[in-house]
Amino acid sequence: MRLQLMAVALMAPWFAGTAVRAAEVDADTRVNVYADEELTVFNHAGVASVESDDGWRANGHYGVDVISGATRSFLPDAITSATRVEETRVQGGVAGGGVLLPGLRLDGGYLTSKEPDFWSHRANITAVAELFQRRGTLSVTGTLGLMSVGRLGDPAFSEEEGMGGLDVSYAHVLGPATTLTGLFSVGHSLCEERIGCGASPYRYVPVALHDAGPYVALAERHPATHTSAALAARLSQSVRPGLAVHGGYRLFADSWGIVGHTTDTALAQTFLGDRLGLRLDARAYLQGPASFHGDYVLTGGEAPGYRTADRRLGPMADVTLGGSSSLDLPAIGPARLRVHVRVAHAWFRYADAVIPARDAWIAGLGAGATF
Repeated sequence: MRLQLMAVALMAPWFAGTAVRAAEVDADTRVNVYADEELTVFNHAGVASVESDDGWRANGHYGVDVISGATRSFLPDAITSATRVEETRVQGGVAGGGVLLPGLRLDGGYLTSKEPDFWSHRANITAVAELFQRRGTLSVTGTLGLMSVGRLGDPAFSEEEGMGGLDVSYAHVLGPATTLTGLFSVGHSLCEERIGCGASPYRYVPVALHDAGPYVALAERHPATHTSAALAARLSQSVRPGLAVHGGYRLFADSWGIVGHTTDTALAQTFLGDRLGLRLDARAYLQGPASFHGDYVLTGGEAPGYRTADRRLGPMADVTLGGSSSLDLPAIGPARLRVHVRVAHAWFRYADAVIPARDAWIAGLGAGATF
């Protein structure tokens, strides 16, 4: 079953076979757990990287998610029931790039993700230019992806989805202690019309035969195209050596009528000569519903053209509070070691859903080395 879950995505380089003057090799491994009232996700990820003194680098990573639990859904017999979920998701990717000209670098990458009934491929290319005597950094990323959605037990079912995206960001150093970053992104997806973009072949939607019921269950169906855009700004301020604060805002809108607002803030402090780092962060999100989200009624014997049981397309809000720490350990030979830990709690609230609230814990532990 295709699941859209909060998970930890770890990216890092892996490089071999190209002659460079010198290189720094870096490796990390992490274990993360996400748990709410419905689902538990256990994630293990590994990364490796190498970067040369002249700016060339390559990277690779892998991740495995083991998902278990139960999701509540509206079944074809018009009964709300919990469906047991047990599945494994595997993902991996590679990337690399380097300095083409002074002040200009080019990077590219590929990412794939595989589940029992879902497979995605995504490629991107990024150009980064340093401007205004390195006080400004302009980054432009183009992405193309292809996804295939299946249905367990039905080998004849297959839906394809293609997507493209463009992200443009600019960061400017306003002063010795202040950096302002702006971001604009746009994306477009084109899907087959049987279920549409982002719809699940397992979800059914209650549709009333008339205003007072009774109900029939119809398969979920979304529009076959989806376009989205976002604007964001972020300010980072160094208060004093070792102490920094960060804050940002993001506005999101799409062709389905969803408008979302995200704010986040963080406080970061280092100790022990910058060997120990502590970070506290908070994030809040608020969104309105998609235009086709709501209660559905047969009209003239015809079902609504678009219908959804996805609570993430309805009015919702969430808040996440977390903290993380990293510690550089004494070196062992040529290896500089470090450990990481993170704990966070998230509250999700859905105005129009079978289960209107969901609370989750997120925890992670990792270790790394640089050679």
